[in-house]
Amino acid sequence: MNRCRTMTCGFGLALLVALPLAVSARTEQLPITDFLNAQPLWYWNGWHDPATYRYLNFDAFGKSAEAWHLPLPTFEGSVTVRELADGRAHVSVRLLTRNALCFGFQRDENELDPVPALGNTTELVYAGRAPSLGDGLLNVEFLMPSPGSPLPNYFNLFKHDPNYPLLRVSAVVNCTGELREGSGYPDGTPGMAHTTQVGVFATGVPRGYPPEQDGNYYPSERIEWWPTGGR
Repeated sequence: MNRCRTMTCGFGLALLVALPLAVSARTEQLPITDFLNAQPLWYWNGWHDPATYRYLNFDAFGKSAEAWHLPLPTFEGSVTVRELADGRAHVSVRLLTRNALCFGFQRDENELDPVPALGNTTELVYAGRAPSLGDGLLNVEFLMPSPGSPLPNYFNLFKHDPNYPLLRVSAVVNCTGELREGSGYPDGTPGMAHTTQVGVFATGVPRGYPPEQDGNYYPSERIEWWPTGGR
């Protein structure tokens, strides 16, 4: 009896040890460069504040700077790929970008007539104008057909590809540079810009977004700019 108990306990202990290994084998960590390499040149990570008609563009992937042969930002982060029971994979991307180009502009209530509000476009920076630089933290969750599927173009995730459904995206971006006319402050005033964005796409309703939000996936999408030293 004692021997049987010992064997049973030994088997149970071995099972407990093996089980976490089996579970962990279904999760893979990829370098953040795998995700960055999947992104196209020229593209900005653009954000919108529908309440104020403000826009903030942030070179989160460094692709605009790369295309114009300007100094690149630095990157930290990870890509976690977790296999699901149906064979698909759940992917979580965490990207911290430092010293990336950014610029903002203001539109009118019809979303027309953009007026510069912060910094300069990449073309103007390339021509010698002062850049605005910022830091940003981007988190993205999506599904893909299998753990071995290629990582997607981030911008295509917003096109509702059934093979790569977007689940959630969030970003916090802080930029420093010169405020422009569209900010409401005198052109050239030293200032800052900030945005916090949260988009929830897997809500369980047929069209993805909560119907009470009138088609808006974003419970938070705010952009602010202010002079350095005051709000």
